[in-house]
Amino acid sequence: MTGEKFLLLDIGGGSNEFIIANKDTIHWKKSYALGIARLLERFHPSDPILPEEIALIENFLTGEMEDLFEICRNNEINTLFGASGSFETFVGIIHAPDEAYETEAALKPQSVLITLQEFSKLYEMLIRSTTAEREKMKGLEPMRIEMIVLACHFVKFIIGKLNIRTILQSNFSLKEGAIYELINDDKQSFQRLPY
Repeated sequence: MTGEKFLLLDIGGGSNEFIIANKDTIHWKKSYALGIARLLERFHPSDPILPEEIALIENFLTGEMEDLFEICRNNEINTLFGASGSFETFVGIIHAPDEAYETEAALKPQSVLITLQEFSKLYEMLIRSTTAEREKMKGLEPMRIEMIVLACHFVKFIIGKLNIRTILQSNFSLKEGAIYELINDDKQSFQRLPY
């Protein structure tokens, strides 16, 4: 990925965090109070969600995140890294039919590719599903049953707006990255102490 910039997204309940970076530098970051729990509370979607509700949510998100779309266009972003439980759940559902995947997951690489075709198939399945149907889905943890539809739609919305061509699920969260940065900063400060 060398100097190519990418967009990192961490989906939360209260907010969604966006970072534009390359492998060496953070170029831009912003937190939006558009977490999935907030969207559920604001829109109370049907079960399954209706097309007119999807349109309403998209109109709202478009107005709230115009600055994100503009800066991503200016930085020619076409790769999305997803950090957080939602993206882990996407991968879990996609690979649920593959019994060998669980074993392979123990030797996880730093990131897992989600093809656009895999994501599209997952989206169509989730967007049409009821809560009762999601309760039976393999790879979907009970704590994510209520929020996964809007989380998946949020990602689809971002992909469409930015013409994302590559989706990767990061096996590191933003919290882990922040801790790593703090530890390294402390080490450098410690090394600079005059003894």
